[in-house]
Amino acid sequence: MLHPRPSPTARPAPPAPEAHRFHGTLTETVLPDSPPFSGQKLAEARKMRGITLHQAEAACGIRWDFLQALERGHPGYIPHAQRRRVFKRYREFLGMDLPVAPEQSSQVRAASSHWSVYLVIGASVVLLLAMTLNLMAPF
Repeated sequence: MLHPRPSPTARPAPPAPEAHRFHGTLTETVLPDSPPFSGQKLAEARKMRGITLHQAEAACGIRWDFLQALERGHPGYIPHAQRRRVFKRYREFLGMDLPVAPEQSSQVRAASSHWSVYLVIGASVVLLLAMTLNLMAPF
């Protein structure tokens, strides 16, 4: 069967917008709040354990091509909805942990306490207004 020739004015489709977003380390694209972490460390950890990508696939239930994409620093290959789960599961399988940096955890605590103060103040204002309006309402 003969296939029709492409027209001379036909151009290749532009790359997916997602392809332009992935620059920098694996952590910046997968886990933006984590300390720097490269896919090369994943590959080194797997090889030190003497495990192939296909063995890792069978053991942790993640497709070998996804694992390879992580190790090569190309998380954009993995569907966005699965990216965090795949990275976390593979990291756990390899026995690797990404501890939260101390300054990050204090920033998170400060931010959460910051919002809780505003929440308490806002609730108090609403309560005072409700009580004032209740007292002023005719019987």
